[in-house]
Amino acid sequence: MELKKYTKEYTIRSYECDRNNNLRIVTLMNIFQDMADINAAQLGLGLDYVLSKGFAWVGSNYEIRIKKAAENSRESENRHVARR
Repeated sequence: MELKKYTKEYTIRSYECDRNNNLRIVTLMNIFQDMADINAAQLGLGLDYVLSKGFAWVGSNYEIRIKKAAENSRESENRHVARR
């Protein structure tokens, strides 16, 4: 099965950033979870499928490398792209 790259634009709100205007890690993890849910559904393995089989997806181990933290800024219109 060929896996395709999935992209989605997200609006970063001020309350999702810290006092230095950087995206909070918990928000980044929520974005990752959202993208994983959408991608699994596109592959036919979404929430309805796993519940019908009596099991669930569980993210248990992550390796994340951040080159530059996303910021909430008017110049970027509060839009950032997360890629899987």
